[in-house]
Order: sequence, then C-alpha cells, then structure tokens
Amino acid sequence: MSALDQEFTVSYVMQVSAGMAVANFPDFPRAGILVILDPPCEVSSRELIGYAANVTAGGVSKVLEYQFWHVNHKNIIGLLIEGAEPRAVPLKAKITFVKKPPRGAGA
Repeated sequence: MSALDQEFTVSYVMQVSAGMAVANFPDFPRAGILVILDPPCEVSSRELIGYAANVTAGGVSKVLEYQFWHVNHKNIIGLLIEGAEPRAVPLKAKITFVKKPPRGAGA
C-alpha cells in the first residue's frame, strides 16, 4: 500500500538541530521538529514530494508542511517540520498525507 493511501500514528516527536542524525535517519540539513511515524511503510524515492501532513488529534485537524522527509532502513518515515513546536504534533496523533495547497492560496 502506498504511504499516500495509509493512516499513520505519531510515535515520537523531538527537536533536532541542523546536521543531527537520530533514529537511524541520515542527518537533516536544517533544524526543526522530527516527527516519526508508525507503522513502517515502503516509500518510493519521490512519493511524498508535494504533500503535507494532515495531523488529527482530539477531533481537530491541521495541515503542517514538512520541509524534509526520510525513510530509514526499517522503512520508518521521519518528517522534519520547521517553525513548529513539538506540542504542535501530539504523540498518537493520526497523520495522513494531503496535497500541499497551491502557493499563495488563501492570500
């Protein structure tokens, strides 16, 4: 099943510094929060480009754009979100992938 057709659960959220490598992910080029998703999923090399994370917790949904993503050797997806606090993505929140809104939408 494609990652785009699957619902994930947030298993871990942490603040990372630029160049920091954790949880079997390569180093991320910028600082932000690292959101680790469960369950593991095979992801093609460009599959998540052009998408954002729809985060649902407590019946409230919000769309957060991630700047980078990696899949580690265990097929676990990690999303790097800049400019957000770790509390913006609660543990056990549900995540689905949605198309990014067009640039300038809502302006």
